[in-house]
Amino acid sequence: MNGTRRSPVMVAMPSAAPWIGIGVAIVFVALVMIVSFRYDASRRETFNSAWRSFATSRGFQWIASSGPWYRQTAAAIDGSAQGTAFRLDTFTVSTGKSQIVYTRASGSLERYFEAKLVVSRRTFFTGIGERLGWRSIPTGDRTFDEKWVLRSKAPDAARRLVDETVRERVRTLNRRASVQVEGKAAKVWWTGREKDPAVLDAACDLVAAVVRAAASA
Repeated sequence: MNGTRRSPVMVAMPSAAPWIGIGVAIVFVALVMIVSFRYDASRRETFNSAWRSFATSRGFQWIASSGPWYRQTAAAIDGSAQGTAFRLDTFTVSTGKSQIVYTRASGSLERYFEAKLVVSRRTFFTGIGERLGWRSIPTGDRTFDEKWVLRSKAPDAARRLVDETVRERVRTLNRRASVQVEGKAAKVWWTGREKDPAVLDAACDLVAAVVRAAASA
């Protein structure tokens, strides 16, 4: 040994900064989720309150949602319009990272309809499709055909079903809605959680008119 003293080696301690950043990020995400859940719960309660009031004012049956949050059934309203039974409810369609909620009115037919029938609003792409050979069914009502398009593989039955009453109910609904008849089911749906009583009344009247027209189509 030459008597030279060596300085002790200092071992660098790992920095806590990365862990602090991760912790802050986790807390931030948790807070965002809590706020989001509370906002969604508040919005649902506002919607449910509006539908309960609507059902009560019309003498309809209010059916509350049930089940755990991850597979909860939607709230619904059962009623009748001009003696024809219907149901109002909502459904959700997932589109990648987002979800779209629809309001729906539905009714049951007495017998199976010949072929699937769909009535929807015309769009820019409707005209392109028709120019490329895609056929729609004219109802004979020019003002209706200018705004809506009728599709079915049973054109004669489709025209009989979409009669003057049904066409007038479609106009009255005043929403960009779709009407579908398939098998023994008639459905009307459009985007959003509808709370306007006048629109809900119009949807009930429309689906009831479709069910009655299908009986003789």
